[in-house]
Amino acid sequence: MCIRDRGGRPSPKGGTSALLSSLITRHLSLITLLLWFLLVAAGWLSFMLRTSADQGRLFFPALTPLALGTAYGLSRWPRPWLQRGAVGLALTTTVYCLLAVIPPTFARPPIVTALPAEAAPLDVTFPEGLELLGARVEAAEARPGEWVWVTLYWRAARDGVTGAPLVHLELFGRGFERIGDVVAYHGRGGYPAALWPAGAIVADRLAVRVRLDDPAAAPVEARLGVKLSADADSRDVGVVKVVPAARPARQEPLATLGEGLELAAAELAATTVSPGESVAVQLRWQVAVPPGPADLHLFVHLGDPTQTPLAQSDGPVMGGEYPPRLWAAGEVFADTATLTLPGDLPPGDYPVQIGLYDFATGARLPVTVDGQRSPTDTYPVGTLVIRQGRD
Repeated sequence: MCIRDRGGRPSPKGGTSALLSSLITRHLSLITLLLWFLLVAAGWLSFMLRTSADQGRLFFPALTPLALGTAYGLSRWPRPWLQRGAVGLALTTTVYCLLAVIPPTFARPPIVTALPAEAAPLDVTFPEGLELLGARVEAAEARPGEWVWVTLYWRAARDGVTGAPLVHLELFGRGFERIGDVVAYHGRGGYPAALWPAGAIVADRLAVRVRLDDPAAAPVEARLGVKLSADADSRDVGVVKVVPAARPARQEPLATLGEGLELAAAELAATTVSPGESVAVQLRWQVAVPPGPADLHLFVHLGDPTQTPLAQSDGPVMGGEYPPRLWAAGEVFADTATLTLPGDLPPGDYPVQIGLYDFATGARLPVTVDGQRSPTDTYPVGTLVIRQGRD
């Protein structure tokens, strides 16, 4: 019975209480399902805050209240054909997941009789009682945010596996900087190594995501490493070419080296230095025609290009971390070389020039500027002013 005030309106105290009681009674099932879902979500959040890993499977108990709530919502739709269509879509999705998604996701890694031909052979023995016989990197190229899938071929030792080792798959970029890593149990946790038959070869597939916070860190020939404990050193298992998410815009080149390598920018980080100091030479390359497997080295010379250099820097392009055999037409990337001056260099103005040569033959790549070949096959970067002493 509704309690009303003198004006005939529901009493704020009695009316609100009655309305709330009526809503709870009518929707008790939905409220129970919501509380169930919130309880599971709170437990999942608590687990995430206490550990460094996120386990999505902990949310599985919440699927039942979600499904029941969805079914209730569908039953309230006013159009029967909408109900039938939604139920059909839900049933189709469920059957598809049961047959095509869940089985491969939670399937055990297969046992093979021999190392496949497409896998790179390895011979690594870990103290945990596992041998790594080979690895197959499924993608030759990746971008930031993408996953690099690797199949590792393990063999359990005859005397068994020690404990339940974890697999650490790491991806290293320039300067041995870690640009991706994942820690997981063998078989995604469904087939730990302790259960493997002795002597059997298990093909365990897992992935690591490319994580590049600094866009300038790409391109690079990234190295994949594997270890079974956090404090151990990684063992190399393969490489993958990591390129930027988007290519920088092409510029009008300053010069062309060889048949199709363009120098788009070249400058000195400083133009006035003292003897004994170092100066960075900043370059920007554009690939019009890939150079192929040639091992190209970059040289920086100080002084008259027709004479013996007074100072020089010599080494692989990109420090060897992005070899020319990986370059593709249209790529644009930056490179830096460091020129260290001798401590007894007299004051004066000294020209600086750069060039490339094939390390195998020692032959310089032809340098063409405005359609004319340089007599010394070098490109002038600028002039260094050497001052007396340090400021």
